[in-house]
Amino acid sequence: INKSKDLKELNDAQRRAKRESEEAAQAYRNTADSIIDKSSELKQLSETQKLAKRESQEAAQAYQDTGDSIQSNLNREIKELSLAERQAKRDAEEAAHNYRYQYHAADCDFERT
Repeated sequence: INKSKDLKELNDAQRRAKRESEEAAQAYRNTADSIIDKSSELKQLSETQKLAKRESQEAAQAYQDTGDSIQSNLNREIKELSLAERQAKRDAEEAAHNYRYQYHAADCDFERT
């Protein structure tokens, strides 16, 4: 009877050990799956961060390019205005010179008559 009882206890212990081993294996698989899921999430977050950084840099570059374009346009307009101002000054000086020349020529003609 002792042997039968001992065998039953041994058999129960084996079943408990097997069940605990299966539970430990399942917990290990769940942990591994969780680690894989977390790794995948981290990879996705990293990709999202890289994309956000790239988009931010592109937006900053576009903003800078717009500023550069505006500055370039302003510089060109200032240069054109400056050239137009110089040309107008030359035209005015030439007109004044021609007027003085014509006035002087007319004055000389007047004195001769």
